[in-house]
Amino acid sequence: MENQSLALTLGVGVTASFALFFFIYKGLGKSGKMAALLTILITQAVYIPLSVLYWDGLDVYAIHFAFFTMTAYGLGIIISTRDAQAQRKATPRNAGSIGCPRSLSLSFWSWPSWTPLSLPWRTRGKR
Repeated sequence: MENQSLALTLGVGVTASFALFFFIYKGLGKSGKMAALLTILITQAVYIPLSVLYWDGLDVYAIHFAFFTMTAYGLGIIISTRDAQAQRKATPRNAGSIGCPRSLSLSFWSWPSWTPLSLPWRTRGKR
């Protein structure tokens, strides 16, 4: 491992991290955040002992650590955001409302924020 190029080890590691993330996410049915956490933990559990055995320096270790961690972290953000958007689209439009049309509920609940601006006696002495 000492004579391996940085591009080769990063490429293989990031590809393995990518594949492991999707195996945990799709294959085991975990959420995006849980798949990211497990991917980071497993990847580092494999890489840290290898880096101790074949030490190339702290800079090489930091580069690998960052790439392996950010691969899973980035995938976790993308997948969890996509899942949240899909869940929002799946909920009914008036879920959580008080039983009135959305336009009426928005205008009623936003009324206190614009009413003081339209009352003339609120501006006494501030002309």
